[in-house]
Amino acid sequence: MRWLILMMLVLSMPLAAAELNARIGDDHATLSLEICDAQANAALKLYASASAQRFVLHVQLPEGAQLRQRGEEIRISPWPGGCARIEIDLKAIADAQTMDVGYRLGDVLLVSAEQWLWRPNRPSQLRMALPPGWSISAPWASCGSACFDLSASSADGPALVALGALDTLSLGLKGGKLEATLLPTFTPDERVRAVRLVESLPKLLDAAYGRLPVPHLQVLLVPMRKQREAIPWGQVYRGGLGGIHFFIDPEREWAEFASNWVIAHELTHLLHPYLGTDARWLSEGLASYQQQALRARAGQISESEAWRGLLKGFARGQAARSRLSLRSASADMHQQRAYMTVYWGGAAYWLDVETQLLASKNLRLMAVLERFSRCCLPETQAWNDRSFLKKLDELAETTLFSETAARYRDRIGFPETAAQLSALGVSIKGERVRFDPNAPQAALRARIMGKKG
Repeated sequence: MRWLILMMLVLSMPLAAAELNARIGDDHATLSLEICDAQANAALKLYASASAQRFVLHVQLPEGAQLRQRGEEIRISPWPGGCARIEIDLKAIADAQTMDVGYRLGDVLLVSAEQWLWRPNRPSQLRMALPPGWSISAPWASCGSACFDLSASSADGPALVALGALDTLSLGLKGGKLEATLLPTFTPDERVRAVRLVESLPKLLDAAYGRLPVPHLQVLLVPMRKQREAIPWGQVYRGGLGGIHFFIDPEREWAEFASNWVIAHELTHLLHPYLGTDARWLSEGLASYQQQALRARAGQISESEAWRGLLKGFARGQAARSRLSLRSASADMHQQRAYMTVYWGGAAYWLDVETQLLASKNLRLMAVLERFSRCCLPETQAWNDRSFLKKLDELAETTLFSETAARYRDRIGFPETAAQLSALGVSIKGERVRFDPNAPQAALRARIMGKKG
């Protein structure tokens, strides 16, 4: 019995953290990764992109061990304890010139961590040895200079890492730190606008729920000139604690940056977990809805402008005349080019939910998402639409998130919004938005886009 108890105690003890050491060569073309785990085991399991092995130049394993990869899982077996060393072609990763692998901008390398960071699915620590004058921008928790604590997460996603002589700004905010890196080729005047853009982010975060949703937020600003918009595109990376990549046209005037919707849209994606392709209507719908509401609450646009953007979005969704359900449109969004259906059909769902929350519980949607952030962000498990909405129901002590989704998810065609907008007392004719102060839910309408309440 004593032996059995001892074995149970040993098995229940957490595994020791693995140690990873990465060194970039003097030629800036190679990266040497050393993975050390003193504990012997039948196999050492590591995870990286399924395409990571094509960038491997050389592998050194403990004697007798063999390496096999299936998908994103790499097994080194048997594992006697010790260290494995992998030589990686960093230049080839950067020269791929694709967003999901890597690219270079001037002398700065932007590389997908999945292509070079072979990591165990348990807590580990990464130390980087960088060339003189270089620094690193990464979305992981810091444990010192060029040192990172990598948490274990089955839901860990892509991360983009910048390496080189970086221009980095750090903002200490409630809830954590925002670290923004301005990538090369900004002129001095353009840099002033880029810095001003970074300094505007706290207002949008404050309009959400007053703090960072994650303890460390990586922001990368990439200059992209001669665009139709000041910020034509952004992308969220979910690896580590989270990061956002903004492409900006630095030649534009500040007024165009101040009213642009992309930043609010992408920031909203940090407020929810990754939900999968079938649930794009929920994730993109939430971001499309909040790109209007957050900017109004932050004072970047007026209440009237916020409603105009939302109603015009609904009109674009209805004009698409989709014969797909929101779930089907989400799964085949790119193939069907069902963007308007997914983005604005989902936004209609979230407007419906927030109106019900305010009417039945005097509760804003952002208050529920703030509760979610405290329990469940950064994400450490895989989520789908049903588990996410069930959790929001639990946090709000209601069932309306899931019940309302059941009405929207499989309905064919764009959701009906006319009755709800009439009850809220908001309509649009041309460019003019009209508010009916006598509408049944006029008071709720004012709170949806208002700064208070």
